[in-house]
Parts: sequence; structure tokens; C-alpha cells
Amino acid sequence: MPETILICFPVPPGRVESARTEFPQFEWRVGPATDSAAVSSAEIIFGKPDPELLKSAPRLRWMQNPSAGVEAWASCAAFMNGNFTITTAAGMHESCAQHAFALLLSLSRRIHFYEKTLVPGGWISPHFADKPWVLSGHTMGVLGLGALGKRVCELARAFGMKTIGVNTSGKPVSAADETHAIADLDTLLPRCDVLMLILPATRDTDDLINARRLALLPKHAVLINIGRGNCVDETALITALQTGQLAAAGLDVFKQEPLSANSEFYQLPNILISPHLGGDQPNYNELAFDIFIDNLRRYVRGERLKNCVEKSRGY
Repeated sequence: MPETILICFPVPPGRVESARTEFPQFEWRVGPATDSAAVSSAEIIFGKPDPELLKSAPRLRWMQNPSAGVEAWASCAAFMNGNFTITTAAGMHESCAQHAFALLLSLSRRIHFYEKTLVPGGWISPHFADKPWVLSGHTMGVLGLGALGKRVCELARAFGMKTIGVNTSGKPVSAADETHAIADLDTLLPRCDVLMLILPATRDTDDLINARRLALLPKHAVLINIGRGNCVDETALITALQTGQLAAAGLDVFKQEPLSANSEFYQLPNILISPHLGGDQPNYNELAFDIFIDNLRRYVRGERLKNCVEKSRGY
């Protein structure tokens, strides 16, 4: 009996038909991620089924998630206690890297300020406001040195910035000027003019950037978060922005999404927020399916899949 592949994520027209031609040994099905019968009968899934449905998927061997962040699936009981593999779409990082710098440049050049104040008759010279500044010559701390973190380091270097990379082990990464272990974070924060957060959502990263660590940053520092919202103590961040402990922040991710209508983030003049769209790009689904097909070729050849989630790490 052939293995069944369930496609439960939007795929560009013609791609499933092409895949059927390349991999005729599988039975291909297309359906919603909420179809419990389809999920339970699949050996391979491309999509984002409800993690609860995976409890009733005894035949599942591999799930390719079309996102890079997979904390809901990586922490579910079915995965932790099961024998199937989860892979991610890590590597589709260019849009996130560019979004990070869109936030940073808007803050460093004070575009967020002038966009709100520059109205007819309201021309304001930089003489009467905080001066815009340039990135070159400043230091960026990059927390998280996966593919996206490495790309951010490359772009920072192109802007003439020095980069301090931080990962779990401190193993050197060539894209960063320096690499340190997360255990050294407190000694590194005072050196950071920009703190770039690109961390996964795990128990180890919950509120990693808390009031104590925000106080270690220089008062002129800018914080950018394009990873996951769990890693920042949002109450402490709001206080730091209100009191001048931190100069500004650019956030694409939050603990609660969407933000509540009365969130204090909406009231702060020194913050720039976007609705978790760093990864968005016109051909996202196409690129995600490319990663799946590449991994499917590896699966057929009996090779190790790319972007495997490690149970012990949660990503």
C-alpha cells in the first residue's frame, strides 16, 4: 500500500500535479488541515494541522511545516511522545532580514517620528527633535544565529556595523564579528547599540529580556524583535520605553497576537510595530513547497531531512 501525502496548506496551481508526476509512488491528497480523517491516514503531511489531531495520526512519519516557527507542534504531546519527524521552512529568511532593517532604519532615521508629525504647516526641522543617526560605527547584538541571524549579521556588516552574535554554545559563526554563548549575555548587553532578537519560542527563552537585562543596555539602545514575542517581558519593555531607559523599539512579534485594542504599545511614541508580517512575501507558499519537495527527495533517498526539529531543544 503506497504511503499517503496530505497537502493541507495552499500550494500554487500545478505544483501538486507536478509533484505527483515526480513521485508517483505516493498517494497524494489535498484537503483542509482540520480534516481529522485525512490527518489520521497520512504518513506525510505538508501543512499546519491542529496539534491535537496528531494524537490520532498513528501512521504519521513526517510533517513538513511551512513556517519556521513551530512551537505549537514542537511542544505537543503527540510529537514529544511519538516517532515522527517535524521539519520547518527555516531558510526562507530574506524577507525577515529586510523587515528587521526596515524597522531599524525607520527608527534610526526618525522616520516614525516625522511620519506622525509632518503635516501641512507642521514642518519640523531635525534641529528641534532627536537627531537621526547612522548605523555605521555602531554595534549590533544578534541573539539567535540560525540562517536568519547570520543573514542579519551580513546586512549589518554591509551597513558598517560591528556584530556580536549570541547562540547557545558560543560556537563561532563566521557571519558575526564575535560569537558568544547565551550564558555571557549580561556582559554583552552594555556594548549593544542595537539588540536584535531572532529567538525561537521555548521555555528557555521565556522573558529572557526582562527588566534587569533591559537596564543593562545603553539608554540610547534600540531593540528589534523579529523572532518570537515570548522572549521579551512586555511590561518591563513598556516601562523602559516610557522612562527613557531604552530609546526605541521595533516589534513584529508579541506575546498575544493580535494585540489587544487597549495595548499600551499603541500609545508609545518611541515604538514601531508591525503585525507579524516579517516573513510575508508574494511567493511564500511557492518557496515553502520548494523546501518540502527538496526534503521529499531526501526522504525517498533515505537521507536525513533538512530543518529537523529537535525534541530536546524545541526547535
